[in-house]
Amino acid sequence: MIRIYLDWNIISNLKKEDNKYVLDFINDNKEHLLFVYSPAHFNDFLKGDRNHPNFHKDLETLEWLCGKHHIRWENDNFMPLFGTPSYYYEQVKDNVRVNENDFDIEKQFEKLTNLSNDNPQLNKWLVEYKSFLKNHEIGLDLDESTLNTILGIFPELSSNSSLWDIIRAFGLNAIELLQQKKIWLNIRKQIEEGRLKLDINAGNWTKEEVIKNVDAFINENSPTPISFFDYLQLGFKGREKPVTLFELYNLAYLTLDLFGYKSDKLRKPTDGFLNITTDIEHSFLAQTCDILVVEDYAMKAKTEALYHYFSIDTSVVKLNEFVEACQARLHDEFLNSPLQSFKYFLSLYKEELIQLRAGKIEPFEKALERRLLNIFDYVSFEYVEFEEMLLITFSQKEYKHCNFLYFTESEYYLSQIVKYFDDTELNEEFYTEWKDNFINNHSFELMSFMRDEIIGVLGKDENCFYPILTISVDFKKP
Repeated sequence: MIRIYLDWNIISNLKKEDNKYVLDFINDNKEHLLFVYSPAHFNDFLKGDRNHPNFHKDLETLEWLCGKHHIRWENDNFMPLFGTPSYYYEQVKDNVRVNENDFDIEKQFEKLTNLSNDNPQLNKWLVEYKSFLKNHEIGLDLDESTLNTILGIFPELSSNSSLWDIIRAFGLNAIELLQQKKIWLNIRKQIEEGRLKLDINAGNWTKEEVIKNVDAFINENSPTPISFFDYLQLGFKGREKPVTLFELYNLAYLTLDLFGYKSDKLRKPTDGFLNITTDIEHSFLAQTCDILVVEDYAMKAKTEALYHYFSIDTSVVKLNEFVEACQARLHDEFLNSPLQSFKYFLSLYKEELIQLRAGKIEPFEKALERRLLNIFDYVSFEYVEFEEMLLITFSQKEYKHCNFLYFTESEYYLSQIVKYFDDTELNEEFYTEWKDNFINNHSFELMSFMRDEIIGVLGKDENCFYPILTISVDFKKP
């Protein structure tokens, strides 16, 4: 199957008449396509007017596309979950997105003080801590550059303001940071005034050039040589817990935005940091898929640059490129049997296979332009001399940072392989039991198939548990 992640705007735009051909393509090929949704979709979705007729239509579209295939980042791992968007909506629809009191230090200290009335020692500590914060100025141990940055972000403060004042200011501005553009734009302005903004022509860089050029930019503006990766690591310096992939990706995306590479325009009055972090979550989670479809040009450019940097193979396309991107991956229908596959590969790699049989070259592997059976990305060839057999092994490329399959995918793959062999002698009762074992367990028996005197053996990769299929073909020397 082709695993697909759609940015929220794509889902809502599918209703347009201009995109009917996309819906028609999905309808015709839906058994071969698997769409996933994430909590980030609901960050976007819940910003809409719930009384608008399209609100629930969009939820229905999301459910029609994705079924129960939910993806999220949890416990420092990608987690494939099974639940419909409507079920997830019921869990989150009443969530209060931002509680102003959570950011007000005065109200938080008032709560804590009331809770500590029965504990004199804790009450005394709270009073002393509050006094300490109010009696120490923010410029106490800060260099001039850091102090100017703080005052730039919080213009209501001065160098004589107390630590209490800055905590209070940050709390009162936190909602603006999440929901409004002012704070984030001020941070960008401070960086630009500090001459840390990328060249005005940075928008013309290719995805291969972006991090390379940012590396050079950081080196040029740093007192000591430092790479982009080292620069990101500074944000976690001194921390005992290892940096997670999400933290690293999140900071990399934000750094590109702050340095001025395809910065989010934040066009709406209510746009803010939350818009950017939602885009980051979409971009990050989509690496578990084959294709990410996104219309936002800035998000697309930053994502492509980071996918190239982190060696993530997910294709990033616009909606008008989606159908073509899928068609380029879908299985060639004429390769619908082991014999036809063998004949195809023999014609494609004839000279290499003859040399392999003669012992003149080592076993070799090739990437497939299209997925065989909509499953396998690679094919490898090995010649077993004493049996005069050619072993052709099909495997699926492991996603760089995740190693899971949804049950839907496993069931689909097995049905495709059974159809490929069309084995009339397959014991249905045994196969049903074996299928359940194959899908749910890492330990299982290998399954053999037969068609046109070609034997196939199905197993799993021992690391990521993706299917591996080997067919044995009589390949005697002349």
